[in-house]
Amino acid sequence: MRVEQVMQREVIVCRPEETVAEALERIWTRGVHFLPVVDAEDRLLGAFWNCRVLEEMAPEYICELGQAPFVPDIGALHRRYRELAPKPVVEVMDPDPVTIEPDESLLAAAAAIVCRGAHAEYALVVDEHKKLLGLISATDVLRAIAELTIREGDEAP
Repeated sequence: MRVEQVMQREVIVCRPEETVAEALERIWTRGVHFLPVVDAEDRLLGAFWNCRVLEEMAPEYICELGQAPFVPDIGALHRRYRELAPKPVVEVMDPDPVTIEPDESLLAAAAAIVCRGAHAEYALVVDEHKKLLGLISATDVLRAIAELTIREGDEAP
């Protein structure tokens, strides 16, 4: 089974000049976790992740502190959001998201998603010119395998 047989073809995107605030609003209103960033010809430039914005907002020392229950307010996050909100997404996006081509196998898609790690629940499907064609998620891969298993008469454990 190939990526093109399973991928989602309708993808909500943003442009590199859009602001962080505009892109976050689209993420919230459309119920997605990220937006591929594409140019006017729909060539993939990167991916804008809500978690990436939070990473940019958090003080550098926060991971060393853990949950930091003694911090009384979110003033630092608020100040940093106000700085980031008007910036273009190109300044915050991941410039190297997980990509895969449509003729690759589901195993290749699974490998791309699993081996990337952070922010890699999805692989963006692009052609040889980096034009965005769609996306495939870990859920898409799992659903396709489960449906194939059921069609073949094998019961899932």
